[in-house]
Amino acid sequence: MADLAGAFDLIVVATGAGYRLGLGRFVLGLLETGWGKSPLARRLFRSARLKNWFYYRARRSVLPKLGKLDANRITIIGDAAAPGKTREAVESAFKAALFGLR
Repeated sequence: MADLAGAFDLIVVATGAGYRLGLGRFVLGLLETGWGKSPLARRLFRSARLKNWFYYRARRSVLPKLGKLDANRITIIGDAAAPGKTREAVESAFKAALFGLR
């Protein structure tokens, strides 16, 4: 990435987030099988603590190592900055694009 950086004034990183401890395949499997729509899952996910764990604590940024890139020319948005909900990710991207916030 460092060899491409010189050609750009601003680099925006939006890599997303992944589940820790290899839980990604497990969560994806639950979603693909439709388990999330089951009565048990609906009851479990009424808990704010469980939802927050899945959105924030169980996930981590998959931000690549940026090496010696100039931090003043890099904007990190969305889940790459901090795992969360889609709305928060879109909001940070919008602010970065419209207002140049970093």
